[in-house]
Formats: sequence, structure tokens, C-alpha cells
Amino acid sequence: MLLLVTVLVIYLVLGILYESFIHPLTILSGLPSAGVGALLTLMLFGLELNIYGFVGIIMLVGIVKKNAIMMIDFALEAERAGAAPADAIYKGCLLRFRPIMMTTMAALLGTLPIALGIGAGADARHGERGTKDEREGNAPRVQVQDPQRHEELETARGDRDDGK
Repeated sequence: MLLLVTVLVIYLVLGILYESFIHPLTILSGLPSAGVGALLTLMLFGLELNIYGFVGIIMLVGIVKKNAIMMIDFALEAERAGAAPADAIYKGCLLRFRPIMMTTMAALLGTLPIALGIGAGADARHGERGTKDEREGNAPRVQVQDPQRHEELETARGDRDDGK
């Protein structure tokens, strides 16, 4: 329930930021597949969803959202400058790939000791391992899924300039 409220608050904040109902949906469209992937990864490794796994899922939501914002924000600026939506998101993917990979790798390496279970109390922290594996698979998926959603929603929006 808490994650749903979190996603709703994120949607509202993004809606205010972009002054649009569509662009927050584009940004948040990667969350369901990331969440399912995290839960499937936990099941694959036979790990339970404990407090550490839940913290990992919260980190995953933040990383997915951040990656999408980086690409979509660049694409929207390019569209305002006159680029077609498909060209804008393509350039956004190319130019934002390196920063996305850098921040994703920093988050992964920062959680590596927890995921490997090194140190005191390591037995309790194995739930983070499954969500760490899902975060590793997240960055390439964002590079494919978010541009598709952006193009689909821009096409569905049509000629409307107000974004609502």
C-alpha cells in the first residue's frame, strides 16, 4: 500500500513539474516491469521479501524513475526546439546513456556489501541480493521501454499542444 501511495505522490509531483498528465505516465511506465522483475528475481533465488528486500525495491523505484526523467526531460526540451518526438527521444537515449549507467553502477556498487552479506548481521540481509540483480537489469530495459512509451503517448496525444 505504501508503494502505491509513493507512486501516486510521484505522479502528482511530476504532473505539476511537467504541467501534463501524459509525461508522468511515460516516466512511471517502467515501474511495473521493474517491480515484477524484482519479485521474480527474489523468487528465483529463493529469497523472501524482508525489510532489506523492500529497501532494495524502493531503491529500484528511485533508479527507474531517475533514468526515465533523464531521458524524457531531454526529449521534451528537444521537442520544444522543433525536433520530432522519435528523433528527440533517440537523441535523449544516446546522450543520457552514460549518465544513466554511471549513476546505476554507483548505486549497485554502493549496495554490493549488503547484497553479498559481508559483515555483522549478514544473514538477515540476503533479501537485498535479489533486488540488486534486478537493478542491474533495469538500465538497459529503460533505454528500450521508456522511448517506446514516449513515442506512443506523444502519438496518442496528437496535435494537442497543452499536454493535458
